[in-house]
Amino acid sequence: MKSRQPLLYVDAAAGGSLENSLSPVALRSVGPGAADAIKRLWVLGGSDQAGSDRLPFERDRDRVFHSRQFRKLVGKTQLLIAPNRGDLRTRLTHTMEVYQVATSIARRFNLNVPAVEAIALGHDVGHTPFGHAGEEALNGKLSSIGGFHHAAHSVRSLDHLAYDSHIIGSERTCGLNLTFAVRQGILKHGWFSNGSTPYHLPPTEAHAWNLAGSGVGLSWSTEAQVVALADEIAYLNHDIEDLILYGVEKVLSPAAIRVFFDSYAQQHQHDGAADWKTTQEHFLNLLAENKALRVKRLVRDAIDASRDRMKPSYLPKSLPGNRIIDFSEPIRRTRNLFYAFFKECIYSDVRIKHKNELAKECILFLFDFFEKFFVGNLNMLPLHIQRELELKPPWWHEYFGKLRPSNSSPPAEDVNTDSSIACKLAAADLVADLTDREALETRDALNRAESGAGMEAIDRMLSTFPTERMMELTAERDHATTRALKGLFSFPV
Repeated sequence: MKSRQPLLYVDAAAGGSLENSLSPVALRSVGPGAADAIKRLWVLGGSDQAGSDRLPFERDRDRVFHSRQFRKLVGKTQLLIAPNRGDLRTRLTHTMEVYQVATSIARRFNLNVPAVEAIALGHDVGHTPFGHAGEEALNGKLSSIGGFHHAAHSVRSLDHLAYDSHIIGSERTCGLNLTFAVRQGILKHGWFSNGSTPYHLPPTEAHAWNLAGSGVGLSWSTEAQVVALADEIAYLNHDIEDLILYGVEKVLSPAAIRVFFDSYAQQHQHDGAADWKTTQEHFLNLLAENKALRVKRLVRDAIDASRDRMKPSYLPKSLPGNRIIDFSEPIRRTRNLFYAFFKECIYSDVRIKHKNELAKECILFLFDFFEKFFVGNLNMLPLHIQRELELKPPWWHEYFGKLRPSNSSPPAEDVNTDSSIACKLAAADLVADLTDREALETRDALNRAESGAGMEAIDRMLSTFPTERMMELTAERDHATTRALKGLFSFPV
């Protein structure tokens, strides 16, 4: 039998052929079923396709990796606001840990690794400053138009807020123009349990773009499931480690854990005694282990349990209703126990609660300021908001039309106009984009209006999401600079 010659170069055609060897449940860029997964909202620019051997999910990964939103994760809170040491996680280090775990699991199951990379890198780019405290503040402010969720805002951020001049020029969109499968995977990591859609998702008249679909358990790719599980593994591991480094060891004492166990057992008396004993043992083992063993134990359990679901006898029953990639049942119960423990014993710590309240006050102040600013300066609305307001795509009418009749507070006349919705969206987009430090500095600058710092802060914020006229002026300036440089060095213009 003649041996197959190794590939010395993988172009797009060869890359598509190599996908034939992927798992039957993997995403693909070519072949049957691939068309829906690789659809984009806008046609790719010709210059972006010319001379490129990348497949669609590879292009998505690269666009997310080089985006402004991804870089900003380095300055956003993961768990602890303003920590007392520099080696605790940020939103960026969390993302990279998710990326590492997800790609490792994906390779074990022969899935589409570039798709997993793109989803993992983009899954948290919509997070606000100050982590979930900031998210809760914006969710309250936007309750009249559907609320705020970081997973949904990650999709909105990548769809509308990248402001990459090259993509704006070639594809006529302010976003990254990612594929449907990657956008859906980023949304679905947020555990949406029903068909209700947060305010800023773009459900359109075409079913293919309704990312929420029929709920979290249905119609999401195996690659998206891998990232969702890797997200759990990453924060279960590093939340424990960071809390110990932060100094909550008293809460993790044997006596405190015993009190929590007794309380939890009373609330969940329906659980069997044997199952409860096993869950406690897993909990204590994970808590006591170092991070390397903890991650290894969680990944090993997920791989072994998921491998059983990959068997031909099980697979037909697992799609589309159930997850393939998941923990075993005992570890799922242990995960839920950790969730309850963090909520009851950790997040109630007076230091954490105090910082969270201060963070919420900052977010609320900034949102209120910029909402009022845009109400009085509609001409200053960012380009992506101007386009939404002018074009009013089908999702705008359909989604907000359904929300308006049910709004009772605040009064309908305050929330039901297109311009008021646009101002809320713009304020949320600006505030959610900030890092922790930018949020604090902007708040302080706005409170020093007499020094001129307030106007400087406003200009800095607006320069991130400029108007169409500002974009034109920037393009004219860049063109003039290029001509001057070429003339200086005697290059032909």
